[in-house]
Amino acid sequence: MQGLDRYPSEVKAIADELLELLRTEQVSREARHIIDTQGDKALVRMNAEDRRLAENLLTQTPSQRTRTLKKLSQSEKALAILRARFMGLVAANVLEFADRFEMVPGMSYRRAAGFAATEAIRVTLTPTTDEVMPEW
Repeated sequence: MQGLDRYPSEVKAIADELLELLRTEQVSREARHIIDTQGDKALVRMNAEDRRLAENLLTQTPSQRTRTLKKLSQSEKALAILRARFMGLVAANVLEFADRFEMVPGMSYRRAAGFAATEAIRVTLTPTTDEVMPEW
């Protein structure tokens, strides 16, 4: 097995594309207000429609994102981008975490259990609001 190679870093790069969208003045102001008033709850409390929008933004090309975001108010745009970036950072962390388990096949089940437990305790998969918007 070759591992996940560049997947974690490429997914992080997609999350960083979303950070660039947050840097526009109006969106940045709205995003800051959302984080200041709602904290990380705004990033994780999503209904199915919110989750679909965030996932779409994460998986779309930049031109597709532009078309999607044109349909939203500044506040909706900021929240959707924040959530998409959050999801992208989580995805990159999960892929990086999964890549650590390349050597598990071939281990005894007991040794694999110990290895996985140790790795799981060490990892934080959920980014902080400071990681989602590092300038703050």
